[in-house]
Amino acid sequence: MRILVAEDEAIIAQSLAMMLEELGYQVVGPVATVAEALRLTAGRAMDVALVDYRLRDGTTDDLAAALREGGIPFLLMSGFDRTTLARLGAPILQKPFRQEELATAIAALLPPVGGAEPS
Repeated sequence: MRILVAEDEAIIAQSLAMMLEELGYQVVGPVATVAEALRLTAGRAMDVALVDYRLRDGTTDDLAAALREGGIPFLLMSGFDRTTLARLGAPILQKPFRQEELATAIAALLPPVGGAEPS
């Protein structure tokens, strides 16, 4: 599974990439700007995107719209208050988080295995 990482703080991006690789995911990026993220998502198959709300070139409103349009599920990662981000209508992973929380949040974005509804 390919996961785009859009995070502008290098240490956080590196830590996040390591967590994802340990969980068995293929990391795309990390990228530090909305422009880079949009470039990577254009024409490339991504299964999921993990997006920091505020990147070097601004907020991720345009990226969120492009991901939605492309049918790519995504999580917003942020230290901001959840109410600030709720308007984007995406799941929010509050920073800081642990690897277990990350794994659970990613799993919640994906359809159930075999298409069955969870019981």
